[in-house]
Amino acid sequence: MIPETTEAEDLPPVQSLHIAFSNVPLQFDPAVMSTNAAIQVAFAVYEGLVWVDQDLTTQPALAESWEASDDLLSWTFKLRQDVEFHHGALLTAQDVVYTFGRLLDPAIGSPLRSVLSFIASVDAVDDGTPAGAVRFTLTSANADLPLLCGAPQALILSHEYDSELLPNAPSGTGPFRVDELVPGQHIRFIRNDSYWAAAEILLQEVFHIYTPSFDDRAAALSAGEVNLLPDISG
Repeated sequence: MIPETTEAEDLPPVQSLHIAFSNVPLQFDPAVMSTNAAIQVAFAVYEGLVWVDQDLTTQPALAESWEASDDLLSWTFKLRQDVEFHHGALLTAQDVVYTFGRLLDPAIGSPLRSVLSFIASVDAVDDGTPAGAVRFTLTSANADLPLLCGAPQALILSHEYDSELLPNAPSGTGPFRVDELVPGQHIRFIRNDSYWAAAEILLQEVFHIYTPSFDDRAAALSAGEVNLLPDISG
């Protein structure tokens, strides 16, 4: 006899996800992130103007839409309305200007700076909405600007948020907010109920656990203490 199958909707919802990483993120400033552990934190907490799907196609995120001039020297991104940062401020074009200003600042040392060297200016545009729009003016035509806006280093920061707080209290617009951070040990994220696409977020909490030893991570997986090992090597 063929056993009865259980419909997906009958399964109990997963409330919590525990992920064990081998490397500890050293900082939480998207502009200078490079390790997998740090980038995983960034995409939980922050968002970019766009996100890049598995086919390397750009999809709307903080930008609802974008268009280029015929010569590809000017790009305008229309921002999503009523998007809230974790500390309560609303997203505006000034946040995008601030973020890309940091990326292009030699003092910040972002690995994306040289890649974005074709950007001449980033300006806020009054399009009659509270959030506004952002215009990128380029020194040379570049059809890849939207794709580059999906890089982890280009995740958007609030211009009102003190960057000195980023190491211990990162604040973005993303689906999860940092609830507890124990440096070198773990980070607990909780669902951001104010997220603009909150209905799509099924998890209530996510734990990032930092364990350098592969044997210890594998043992934790076998014991059911963690659900996922992104780093399969030692």
